Amino acid sequence: YVSETHPVLASFGTPVSYDKLKVATYNIGSCVKLDKSNHASVRNDIVNFIKDNNIDVCMLQEVDKDCARTDSVDQAKAIADALGYHYAYIATLENTSSITYGEITSYGIAIVSRYPITSTDSKDLVYGPREPRKLLKAMIDVDGTETAVICTHFDDSNANEPEYRLESVKVLKTMLDGIDASTPVIFGGDLNQAYAGDNTVVVKEVGEFLNSVTKERYEAKTTYYTDDQGVEHWVQLDYIFTNALVECGRAKVYTPTST
Repeated sequence: YVSETHPVLASFGTPVSYDKLKVATYNIGSCVKLDKSNHASVRNDIVNFIKDNNIDVCMLQEVDKDCARTDSVDQAKAIADALGYHYAYIATLENTSSITYGEITSYGIAIVSRYPITSTDSKDLVYGPREPRKLLKAMIDVDGTETAVICTHFDDSNANEPEYRLESVKVLKTMLDGIDASTPVIFGGDLNQAYAGDNTVVVKEVGEFLNSVTKERYEAKTTYYTDDQGVEHWVQLDYIFTNALVECGRAKVYTPTST
């Protein structure tokens, strides 16, 4: 499980009825620290991060719900309740166990929002042998402007074998095609594809129909610490994209204290 992750944070000034929306994507790693303990402390740190940075909408990945391994807490609900936010959650794994995951009651992705969530939708993605993947869409009423926020966590197969992720991009395009052209769209999450410039294959494909906030707007571009074949380094796996109705004013990678 990812235990040291960094949320990508963007401030959006939009040509609609609201002036600014602060959005983050954050792989919370089931609120598990490296020592596998004190999930409540990690959850509290996540709540404080969202609160202290005045984040309006946060897309979450690797979220446990009622799992014994993380104290049987509905993590999305607990985070939303602590903030006084609305939330949407969808499971990608349910009622399963393995050496890798342990006992899982429900595990998936979520969106927490300061603004009301008026409806939700989801689509199954193409995935490899490890675990199912999905898209979660929440329609959010931001001061009278309906805004689509789509959260995901793409397949984690080898970076040199992006076929599952590329097929998932096609599913994303299908979901986008079903959204009214006058609706602002924000898409983000852990795409499990290390950024390597403009030719990064999955990022390039998403970029055919959405704008990445990566270009020229990040204060930093690394979001995940990895030890790949004994070589320790930082890579970017987490991204935010928008459609043409949303203009990104600033984007930054923040370093949380515990996850």
